[in-house]
Amino acid sequence: RAASRFAQVHRSVIVAYAAIDHIERDLLGRQRIHLRGHRDVLPVSRAGAGLFRQM
Repeated sequence: RAASRFAQVHRSVIVAYAAIDHIERDLLGRQRIHLRGHRDVLPVSRAGAGLFRQM
């Protein structure tokens, strides 16, 4: 199912779980997603952060 393969992690950001290389926290504690094969770093909203708490 497509809905289970993608997550809206910010108001303007939808990401495929398979594209995530790793998730880190910045100095202020905000989560950021690093994608496989890309230099782009995507922000994660506070609401979206709950999707990754157990990962």
